[in-house]
Amino acid sequence: MNSTEDYARVLLTKSLTSLVYVPIEEIHNEVVKVAEKITNHPSLELFPNEFISLISLLNQRPSYFLIISIFQILSAIKLTNEQISVLLTCYHRQMPTEGEYSLINWSFLETPISIKRNFIRLIGNIVLNHKIPKGEPAEGICTSFDVVQILFFLFDDENKLVRLKSYKYACKIIRREKNTWSPEEKKKYRRLVRNFGKEGIKVLKNEHKAKKQMKEYVKIKKLVVESFVKIKIRLGRSMRKSNSTIRISISQNRQVKKKQNTKKELKVIRKNTVIYIQKEEKVVLEVLNQDEVIGKIRIS
Repeated sequence: MNSTEDYARVLLTKSLTSLVYVPIEEIHNEVVKVAEKITNHPSLELFPNEFISLISLLNQRPSYFLIISIFQILSAIKLTNEQISVLLTCYHRQMPTEGEYSLINWSFLETPISIKRNFIRLIGNIVLNHKIPKGEPAEGICTSFDVVQILFFLFDDENKLVRLKSYKYACKIIRREKNTWSPEEKKKYRRLVRNFGKEGIKVLKNEHKAKKQMKEYVKIKKLVVESFVKIKIRLGRSMRKSNSTIRISISQNRQVKKKQNTKKELKVIRKNTVIYIQKEEKVVLEVLNQDEVIGKIRIS
């Protein structure tokens, strides 16, 4: 590193280690500033005191947006094997009894749903983004199987969103990494599946399938309200993200001498869209996903 980079790194260290002293009402802005600095440092590793200062913020009942920013930093940096190992072993409640990382209070991992979901995304992407070693596990080196073990631990979480996110990442990792596991790891994996039970896996699979179907959900309902027809359109998440549009074709009332067809198109970004149309009008309403009609209703 040149002198400019050295100075920038010193400033980053100062920002990270001072986070624990920042007033609670200012902490989110400071973490966002740190996140912006880290984007200018590819493959940056945090020193133990920096890592501890950042992780310790999760014990201060952080807001959802602060949690997102903290995990954004953890995803952007290059976590050392020791830091990955600490994150994984603490979910097994094997808290470090000595060393610098033993100073962290890891209780934040136990309850908040937003922390659990971001934690799952973090450890899952450590594997999927090739940030963890492959091949035969060396002593003290974390592997993709270690991550899968933690995800299995979360399969029976009381919160459905946590269960499904852990199942989703476990499936992706197993599909891609299983062939790289050692014979001993494959044996442990079979034991994990056996202990969790085929019925439990089946329930998770069905829950995941139902959630996927809800993302592609399209429902159109109509209700007469006085002199209007109320049309309610509800779209799943995938439909809202895939350039769905509502096309309304209106035929003018027969009493009007000059007949004319009117077409309007609306971009859909909301989960629920409500449209009011006069009862006298003849209307064909279509919901389109990339020119394919996925829902249609006619009012006459």
